[in-house]
Order: sequence, then structure tokens, then C-alpha cells
Amino acid sequence: MNYLALALLLGGLSTYQATAQQITPPVASPGGRLWANENLGALLDGKMAYAYQAPQRQAQGQAFFQRTWQPGEIILVNTKQRIGNIQLQYDAYGYQLLAVPQRNRADTLLLNKNEIQGFVVQDELFADRVHTFRRFDNAPRPEQQQEYVEVLHEGKYTLLKRHARQLQRSDKDKVFNSGRHYDQLVEYNSYFLSRPDGTVVPVKLNAKAISAAAPDLAAAIKAELARQQVLAKSELDIVTLLASVDKAP
Repeated sequence: MNYLALALLLGGLSTYQATAQQITPPVASPGGRLWANENLGALLDGKMAYAYQAPQRQAQGQAFFQRTWQPGEIILVNTKQRIGNIQLQYDAYGYQLLAVPQRNRADTLLLNKNEIQGFVVQDELFADRVHTFRRFDNAPRPEQQQEYVEVLHEGKYTLLKRHARQLQRSDKDKVFNSGRHYDQLVEYNSYFLSRPDGTVVPVKLNAKAISAAAPDLAAAIKAELARQQVLAKSELDIVTLLASVDKAP
């Protein structure tokens, strides 16, 4: 059955107009390698998928988490069922999750975030690396609770990365301008630490900030830094540090 027809039968086909974003999604990459013969009807069960259409906007920059579609799987909210055999993109500007069915790659589907707890997607550069995302249910700001954040570390504490993009408008008509005559999407990523009591706090990527947000780890962090003789200021440094001092319960 045609996937768009199936979506229509399940409760009405809705075309997604990215009026705020206005960015054309990248072309589906033929290099993806998650082929299967299973029908994606399960993906659309419960009105989960809608057609996605984004009119083009003249803006420089990348709206999406990765530049190419990559194999992945989604995790449903209620059943925790994992559904694969799809290619995924995360729109870090409009905070939408998009999928391309393997059998009908002409259709780009906008997935219903209310039905999806998280997703896993392969890295576009390294075949042995995947990115794990979960819904930001405990975000400190209510408007962020329908977004997805990447899980960088998970132990007693969880280090989360919020991928975001900001649209900087052209300032060509301003008296004092930078000479930039085009709109531009720029990365605006931020980090959060989810604590054992369920609270989430924003953190900077340095050992001092992590120690302040997780005081019971402060002594272990100090000792590990002394042992390694590093400053731990990059994302990889902090993830490696937490893996050493914060084990899963």
C-alpha cells in the first residue's frame, strides 16, 4: 500500500509547511545501508507520519543535525518498540524528526513527536558511531519538552546535548551592518546535566561546571584530572571524564 495513502486512511494527511524554517531538506542519500523487506506500515500506525514539504528559502547554513540522511530507528513512547528500516534526519531549527521510507524514498515523512520517545541514527562520517536521542521531557523550560536531545553520557547522571540553530537575518538594510547580505543559520548548541533526582541544569563544558552541578562527583573529578593531567574542556574530554567517574547504578 502506498505510504501516503495509508497515512490518509489512518486519520488525515497533513502536509507540513515549514513556514518558520523555510529550509529545503537535503536529498535522501543513496549511500544509506539499512535495507529490509519489512513493511513500514507499523511506522505509520497511530497517525505517526505526515508528509513533509519545506519551501526553499535563501539562507546559508545547515538546518539539520547531519547533512545527509542516515540509517536509524525510532523508539515508541507507549510500547518501547524499536522500529528500523528507515532513514532519519533531525531538523535542529524546527525541532522536527523526519523519516524516509526505504520502499518509497520519494516521500519525506514528518513524524509525530507525541508517539516517539527517542531515536538512534548512524553518524554520517564514522560507520561505527551512532547518535542516541531522547525526548527532552524534563527540560527546565516547558517549550523545550517536545524537543529531542542527544545523550552523550549515561550513568547516575546524564549529559545531554541540545542541538539547535538560530536564524540570523541579513543586516544589509541597517545603517551599521556587517556586510552580510543574506540570512544565515548558525549552530547554537547547549549542554545539560540530568541528575538522579530528575532535575536538569544547564552546564558548560568544563570540569568546574560539571563538579558544581554534580557535587558528589567533585572529588572523583578532581582526582581523575590530576591523574590524567588534562584540563577537560572539549566535549570528548568531558564525556571521557564522566565515563571514568560516573558509572551506571
